[in-house]
Amino acid sequence: LPLTLAIIDGMVLRVGAERFIIQTITVEQALRPRPEQITTVQHKGAVLNVRGRLIPLVQLGALFGLSDPVDPCEAMVVIAQYAGQEIGLIVEELLGQQQVVIKTLGESFKGLRGVSGAAILGDGRVGLILEVSGIVAAHNASSLVDARSNTPNDENAYGGNVISFDKNQNTAAVDNEEILVSV
Repeated sequence: LPLTLAIIDGMVLRVGAERFIIQTITVEQALRPRPEQITTVQHKGAVLNVRGRLIPLVQLGALFGLSDPVDPCEAMVVIAQYAGQEIGLIVEELLGQQQVVIKTLGESFKGLRGVSGAAILGDGRVGLILEVSGIVAAHNASSLVDARSNTPNDENAYGGNVISFDKNQNTAAVDNEEILVSV
């Protein structure tokens, strides 16, 4: 066993068929928005109006190359804080809260924005731990590319990298470079 372990309280999110973890300390609230709360801003994407505050929305499934964008009114929006600002993460479902042991991803994935580590969840599946400021940077980079080209961006914010999971082997991969997560 390692001499020290890093354990966080996390909220487990479902995006497509995959699981992600976000630290509960960064979560302000989660809600299912009504259609009148969603507005689209040219070259910026959708924003959510919560009590007069406009919060930018990020489609996690599309950002990570896992799924097509979903209707925020038929999904859940997790409002997370970072550096004194807020972002709305669109996810299909909230699966609950869980304490998890953080596993590092290694040098191969050091530059991967939006993911700070991985964990094995209670059901044995691998869950990547989200890092909110990295998600915002990746989303902004993706939005900038879309605004300049004025066409839909076929690559996600990772320059075309796609995250995939193998729940039977406790592995995740980015562009087929595998991460083995074990206890």
